[in-house]
Amino acid sequence: MAGLTAIAGVVTLSLVARPRTWVEGDEMKRRYGRLGIVMAVAVIAIGTAPTAGARIRTLTVDDDGAQCRNAGFNTIQSAITAAEPGDTVRVCGGSYAEAVSIDKQVVLVAKSPAAPAVDCLARLTAYPAALAVVRGGLAVTATGSEIDGLVVTGATVGITTSDQGSGYRIRRSIIEGNSQFGIELQSGGDQRTSVERNCVRGNGTPDAPRAGIAAEMGELRNTVIRNNITADNFEGISIAGPHPHSDVTITRNTIRREYGGINISGGAASEISHNNLDLTGVPAQLDPGSGIAIGGGTSGLWIDSNVVSGAAGAGLLFSRGIFNDANDEINVGVVVSNNTIRNNRSGINVALPTEGALPNLANSVINNNVISENVPFSGISIAPGNNGNMLVGNTSTANGRWGISLVDLSGTTVVGNTMTGNGVLDANDTARSQNTWINNTCSTDFPEGTICAAAVQSEP
Repeated sequence: MAGLTAIAGVVTLSLVARPRTWVEGDEMKRRYGRLGIVMAVAVIAIGTAPTAGARIRTLTVDDDGAQCRNAGFNTIQSAITAAEPGDTVRVCGGSYAEAVSIDKQVVLVAKSPAAPAVDCLARLTAYPAALAVVRGGLAVTATGSEIDGLVVTGATVGITTSDQGSGYRIRRSIIEGNSQFGIELQSGGDQRTSVERNCVRGNGTPDAPRAGIAAEMGELRNTVIRNNITADNFEGISIAGPHPHSDVTITRNTIRREYGGINISGGAASEISHNNLDLTGVPAQLDPGSGIAIGGGTSGLWIDSNVVSGAAGAGLLFSRGIFNDANDEINVGVVVSNNTIRNNRSGINVALPTEGALPNLANSVINNNVISENVPFSGISIAPGNNGNMLVGNTSTANGRWGISLVDLSGTTVVGNTMTGNGVLDANDTARSQNTWINNTCSTDFPEGTICAAAVQSEP
């Protein structure tokens, strides 16, 4: 049967495309093992890497000598200049009005880590005296460098990394009050980069709204962004722009009061999973933004187990070119599974391509999602031109218009979904004879009696 052939084809694709949750030290082996690629990578440490047997030192910085009386430096940059690759620069509480450049592999760590000391979801407040506050940006170019526990504020971009290096770690820091991006993240990918347990809030201005964590100015590869809190930026996490993005994992982040929650375009073999997004409270003058927005050119993307609510637009939107990043390719091989999408203006929206353009989504699977109370629009809506996808086992209830709506599509398979209590119709298919509906549960449909009735739960 044609329907079963389509099911087998798409499910096979989903198993190949689906990335796994990141596990430190083993992720690259798992990814390339899954894709059936055998790679041998020899890494030769040169340049700024520590010399074998070198003595690792800790250099201490205190702006006024009040917190650490025996500190050898009163500015961060002077300590980094004096450091050797592999050294630790420890920063004591105080205010450091300087732009810092890290061009050798060092660990820059606050004596008292900043992020655990504050309520990140509160509005901007005075800093405890124990925190090290850098009132200027940090530019990091050295592979393997780490920033741990600082407050970074008052710059155009709080922290910038370079795609000429990799293996960066940014953790336990507060990045806020920068006029554009909180973090502009780039990595060449030879070593795993991680951004974790940071508080990123209040970056950008009404005239130049930008993201809390962004990768828009260069390549981003082999990176995990996890367990961060973002709030009151324009966008929470934005992996967009015309540069390549691959093997990027965005997981277990908390996102609040953002115009747009998580955006990605041009990404391959990446993952958005287990994030909690509530965009309630965005200023009313902003145009409707989406919880998770997928631009063009993504392949092998796994969107799994996220909770999305409060978006003024769609909970999950597929729309090529939405970020004006010149990436106009089809999104293919996407798996959208196990997400809870509720109380947005619409649920999952696969948008209408512009006239003569390529589809926004093809050869992808939307399965086992719970989509409810998205008002005034629909639970799952797929616009004309986005053919050849599969919807399996979703629950779409109490949405403003349709539970599932297919408009002028072909080659779409809809299997085992539950649609009840939706405002206009539970199921809508304006080209019914071109698509396959099997074993769905619903009460109202168009064309009437062709989807919900037990007698017609089969191929057209």
